[in-house]
Amino acid sequence: MRPLRAIALLPSPLAAALASVALLAGSLVLAAPAHAIYGPAAGGFGADIVSVDNASDEQGNAGTVDADISADGRYVVFQTRATNFFEDDGGVVEGGVTKPDSEPPGTLREGGIFRYDRVTGAIQLVADGSEAHTEGPEKGTLIFRGAQNPSVSADGRYVVFSTAQQLVPGDTNENVDVYVRDMDVPLTAARKDSGAYTPVSARDGGDEPATYAPRNPPLPGANPGAEVWPNTSISADGRFVVFRTTELKSNLPDHATVDTLPGQLFVRDLQAHTTTLLSRDTTTVAYPSGDPAGGVTGPATISADGTTVAWVATNASAQTRFLPGESPVSDQPYYLWRRWQEPHAVTRRITGLADPDDPACPFGGEVIPTEPTATGPCYGPLSEQESSLSSIAGATPGLSSDGYTVAFLAGAALRPNVTKSNGLDVFLTSMAPGVTRKAGTRELTLGVSSGNPGSTPSIDSLALSPDGSTIAFTSLRDSFVLPEPKPIGAFRPQPTASDLYVIDLTADTLERAVVGNEGGDLNESVSVNPTLTQDGSTVAFASLASNLIFGDANGASDAFTATLQAPAGTAAPPEGVNATQGGFSLTATASPELGLHVKLGKDGGLVLLVETPGPGTLTARARGTIATKSGKKIRKKQVLLAHASGAARSEGTTTLTLHLASKYAKDLKREGKLKALVTISFTPPAPAEALSSEASATFVGAGAKKAAKGSSKGTGKAKKG
Repeated sequence: MRPLRAIALLPSPLAAALASVALLAGSLVLAAPAHAIYGPAAGGFGADIVSVDNASDEQGNAGTVDADISADGRYVVFQTRATNFFEDDGGVVEGGVTKPDSEPPGTLREGGIFRYDRVTGAIQLVADGSEAHTEGPEKGTLIFRGAQNPSVSADGRYVVFSTAQQLVPGDTNENVDVYVRDMDVPLTAARKDSGAYTPVSARDGGDEPATYAPRNPPLPGANPGAEVWPNTSISADGRFVVFRTTELKSNLPDHATVDTLPGQLFVRDLQAHTTTLLSRDTTTVAYPSGDPAGGVTGPATISADGTTVAWVATNASAQTRFLPGESPVSDQPYYLWRRWQEPHAVTRRITGLADPDDPACPFGGEVIPTEPTATGPCYGPLSEQESSLSSIAGATPGLSSDGYTVAFLAGAALRPNVTKSNGLDVFLTSMAPGVTRKAGTRELTLGVSSGNPGSTPSIDSLALSPDGSTIAFTSLRDSFVLPEPKPIGAFRPQPTASDLYVIDLTADTLERAVVGNEGGDLNESVSVNPTLTQDGSTVAFASLASNLIFGDANGASDAFTATLQAPAGTAAPPEGVNATQGGFSLTATASPELGLHVKLGKDGGLVLLVETPGPGTLTARARGTIATKSGKKIRKKQVLLAHASGAARSEGTTTLTLHLASKYAKDLKREGKLKALVTISFTPPAPAEALSSEASATFVGAGAKKAAKGSSKGTGKAKKG
């Protein structure tokens, strides 16, 4: 197994958008030097943060979710409520809050979808988040539901998402629609006129956005329409997108009237401008190849080559073959799979109680009883239906690039196992021609009631690398009972938070993927829906944990990446990746015994958050260079810009504030900013040794967006007192 190095919160209610007016105007300012970015990982420590604006050394000031990494590993797209990432979009500062250039007065936009470049460290807006009124009689009401559920193409150029914002001239409804953004086309303040967006939920044969039935009562700015699942909805080349309709009737794919029932699954070919129905009722002949069957309320995944779709749906018996005695339940979710581009393609099941793919099973099939220990040619790989012990309604299947290898979660065990506890487990199967479900299926985890509380929690979510070599999954489980894949490394002693795990299918090992930056357990869970690069060498995820990086103090979930190692040591990273990462990275050089965090003070000072190992005295100094003029000569000299002192009463965090000395106010006004090196000294009671740490920072003149920004240069080394 290649060890790794290096939760997401759901979007808040609208009230959080309004509250974000008062969020931090400045944020944590520590940073690691570039050489610290590639350290050891799980097996080693920490992660690389990607929900960060390196130009200003700021983490997001609100939660981040759904981090999807491009197959080449260069880009990560993520959805966030943060309002401090709009600067690259031409944002303006009003009342200490950066607002996007297209945001009307009296409104607030809550984050959006952004793309982070791991080579340059740049962050770029993909699409706007939700917008709401903040003033007048409409205060608190939604203008439109913004971009959600992003997926990125292999090279990072195309990003698919859903939004109720009208992004092309032909979109005149207030329904949620699906769009693709071309990141090579810059945005304009009038989004409709930028040409950067292409409608996906569009009628077959053209680019006309779908029409939906009215909702009663209406949801202004957020009426249901079409939706995508995050991370799995776009092909590698950006040509094909899988999406579904929700709640309301539509005129998709090509109906003259709005009469197609909701819950349908479609694939959009953006080059051919075609929209193809996948959720077909094979028992009818009224519509070419079957009427819309519906039932698609769960996630869907399209393979990297665009040929194959796997999805979760009810009403499965209308869409695929069942054997006598199975008694499918119409409202129970099943996994379905289809090579949709092939002539006369049929929808198949990837797992279950029965095995219609077994050549030894008669075409009519034999009666399949429900006993979990029975065996025979018509019996499937599982002892129970895949949703029997735990629902798969929200479980996203993973597909290899060609679509034939499928990783999935199931609430059942391999036949004839009867020891399975409630919950989902990880399975792998081959859908290659001629392979039976029994022969093609492998069980990779098994939850059991063993008396150990760590052996029973469900697996929450998974991702399969496109090359089929690696599975990433999240779970509270910390005890794995199967001998293969072989569990290696250390796990939590108790199931107190969800961890991120990786299965290396080549080495047949299972390992915890990330730990804290000092080697301990994460202090919060890793979120569902991690994603992997093409070869499984890097994983992207979101987490509320604050100990993945040194200096994480925003109190919100962030997006991270973790890069794999070779067994013998640290693997060489992809060329250029993270080479210019600023603000936040794997290993800050400040001592774990004396942490130094610097952030904005409301009165313009630099607030120092000093983490001390115990009681003692603190002295802080900020030194910088000012320019003086003598005749025609300009001289530079080092001066003490600010100083402060205080006392730490016990182990923990003590706050000091540095105010720029009044005699340098004119220098600040003239220069606009004054760079400083902040030094903090800690003297504990004898005979303990004194400690010190440093951080670079900048005093910025009034009216600027940030009052301080900096990067960690603290050595944190003990010096003799």
